[in-house]
Amino acid sequence: MKNHTSAVERIRSDIEQAIVNGEFVAGQRLTEAALTKKLNVSRGPLREALQLLQNDGLITIQQNKGAVVRELTRQQFAEFFQMRGLFEGFAARRCAKRIDEAGVRDNLLPFLHEATQISRGKQTRPFAEHDAELHTTILRQANNETLESHWRRLRMPAMRLRFLGNPNTVDIVQSAKEHATLIGKILDGDEDGAEDAAHAHVARLNGIVQRMDQDEFDRLFRFAKKP
Repeated sequence: MKNHTSAVERIRSDIEQAIVNGEFVAGQRLTEAALTKKLNVSRGPLREALQLLQNDGLITIQQNKGAVVRELTRQQFAEFFQMRGLFEGFAARRCAKRIDEAGVRDNLLPFLHEATQISRGKQTRPFAEHDAELHTTILRQANNETLESHWRRLRMPAMRLRFLGNPNTVDIVQSAKEHATLIGKILDGDEDGAEDAAHAHVARLNGIVQRMDQDEFDRLFRFAKKP
């Protein structure tokens, strides 16, 4: 069972990276026959991986057509960030409320140190890794399984990788400062402040996407073919 799960995750990761890198482009059909040959895998794990990728919003599975790489629109991003703001605001509030419970403070303190270092221009790993781990930790420390389950279906990891992995898109120093503020509010047990900080952070990221010119948006998020 463990080997089967690992195989599904590997297939999922390989296809995701092919989409992110532009090898598979928006609107392209991904047939089972071609994928099993390319990835040297069987159809069972492949179908499970494709279902996970559809849940992540990277492909759609169409009846009688198979999987198709999905195009992402500004409206989809706006909706994604709206939901992310709701989830992360609630999670931050929950963490602030639970700050004196076992493990919550200890799990968040390392991120405060790292965010402070990044805000001073001292970056020790890709910012996307810090960002993903911080927000995942906040969701987990909120101690709400239903919230965490819905969040996993919303993550759209490849979108985040494209967006946060591009230093020309995101002001990493500003984002790190916002992370430090958010964590600080949680550590202080300031429920309202933590929720407001989470909302403000997500709203700024959405604003960046909505203000992009069309060429930049297409290059980053629609996985269009390079000229």
